[in-house]
Amino acid sequence: MTQTERGRGRPRKNEIDSVQAIMASAVPIFAAKGFDATNLREIADDAGVNMALVSYNFGSKLELWKRIIETIGQRIEATQTSLAQTTGFSDSGAALRAAMSAYIGFMAARPDIARFMVRDIDHDPERAQWVYEHVTRRLLDQFLPLIARTSADGAIRAAHPEMTFLQFAFGTAACIMRRDRLTQDSPDLGNDGRFRAALHETLVDPLFIDG
Repeated sequence: MTQTERGRGRPRKNEIDSVQAIMASAVPIFAAKGFDATNLREIADDAGVNMALVSYNFGSKLELWKRIIETIGQRIEATQTSLAQTTGFSDSGAALRAAMSAYIGFMAARPDIARFMVRDIDHDPERAQWVYEHVTRRLLDQFLPLIARTSADGAIRAAHPEMTFLQFAFGTAACIMRRDRLTQDSPDLGNDGRFRAALHETLVDPLFIDG
């Protein structure tokens, strides 16, 4: 079988490793340069694979970008689902705080993902829709019931649950993307723990009636 022919059955381990290496290299490059300025050869060189493997596994730059978005959505959803299954909070406010904390932790630990997802999606309707379907929609399905329940319990101010979530989610991403600039004015934000605490203080605590 030649390098560009797809075999049957499960992919071999070296093929899985190549796919993971390509995607891992692609995220920071897309994040730094944007979709249009990124080229597949640069990603292949960074991943240490033959250019043919990129075309073989993904077909095009757009398909690689879409696969990464799908994977991000799945990982965020898995994090939130695992949290819901293991904590079992009966208190709606505690459950929502924990879900928001998990989202902040996931994104803050992976700043390239925040930059990758939001840097230039508004430049292209197809990419914007893909992010909505594979990331935003998944999160809305998990967060909206929690926000509605917490609001009904009188623990938060959320007249519009979807807008409340979007303000939180995109506010988190925006702060992560601008962390270097924020740190120039507030050097303490260079500390990871302090930065995450500041995200909570700014984007989570004001929602709750008890502060």
